[in-house]
Amino acid sequence: MSDPLLLPFQLGAMTIKNRIVSTCHAPALAEDGMPKERYQLYHLEKAKGGIGMTMIGGSSCVSPDSPSVFGQLDVSSDRMIPYFREFAERIHKEDCRIVCQISHLGRRTTWNDGDWLPVIAPSRVREPAHRGFPKVMDHSDIKRVIGDYVAAARRMRDAGLDGVEILQNAHLPGQFLSPDTNLRDDVEFSSKAGNIDKATSYGVKLKSNIRMGFIGVPDAVIGLGYIYENTKSLDQFTGLIRKFPRKSDHTFNFNFRHDITDIGLSYGAEGKFRSDTITQDINYYWPWNPGKEFKLFAEYNIIDGIKLRAEASQNGRFNGTSTNYKYNDHIKFNDLKTKAVKNHHFAREFQISLQGTF
Repeated sequence: MSDPLLLPFQLGAMTIKNRIVSTCHAPALAEDGMPKERYQLYHLEKAKGGIGMTMIGGSSCVSPDSPSVFGQLDVSSDRMIPYFREFAERIHKEDCRIVCQISHLGRRTTWNDGDWLPVIAPSRVREPAHRGFPKVMDHSDIKRVIGDYVAAARRMRDAGLDGVEILQNAHLPGQFLSPDTNLRDDVEFSSKAGNIDKATSYGVKLKSNIRMGFIGVPDAVIGLGYIYENTKSLDQFTGLIRKFPRKSDHTFNFNFRHDITDIGLSYGAEGKFRSDTITQDINYYWPWNPGKEFKLFAEYNIIDGIKLRAEASQNGRFNGTSTNYKYNDHIKFNDLKTKAVKNHHFAREFQISLQGTF
């Protein structure tokens, strides 16, 4: 019987010729954050020796505010694509798979390196090794870093790598999971309306991204999202319960992207739909229906790091007809000043841009 270590192994859609793997580590061979000649030859020798997969880039940094502290690779921009493409081609010639580990260090990094940006983390808990006091991540930071992970994975795919590994232990994902480093008690929908005591906001947010390999299109991804948000505030003058201004109870959104890497073409669409909302204040009341928002786009990679993008969008802030009520005094007196019926039209735009990393 053959040695099990030498038998092929199926990992998702990827077949590895044997079960001998060089796992992720940072050998401190990066030059300017890139895997240049010396770094590539280090892994190439292992591939020539017959291993089935080599895993590169231990703790490769996905964001500018996660700079290298022990010689990691920088995968936060398209600058890395040519180096990784050359790297993948070398390894693949030896019938070996190549996967990169990506990460955000969170509080485990330092501020006085790279772009000298603040260290970020779920909570302000000092990290003993690098001794920085991190900035507490707000919701925009969380959303941005998630996007950085996605962008880094997409660059790996565009460069021809076989996959990515996300490191969580003690790094940013793990810091969110650990009660020792995550002391947050916030909820995304817990905001209040100014200094009004009797105001509540709660809801739920669902999001799913599905890669469409099950229908034979592995490079296409569709994302679906739904937000339910219930907001209430007590009007101090009338005693009436009101919704927060410009907040919809229901929001649906979707996005689709298909990357045809062989010819350097990508295309997709995005959409957003919201239920009715209102804008109101002491002396006016304006219920309205948000319009549907759409975006269609196509991108073509002219050369490495430079792409041509065409985009058509429809800005549907308002939809159909709405009625605006204005009062001479506080709305509680019901002294109507004007009643204006407004007809709304969609704003449509088309733009062509040249984008690149220089």
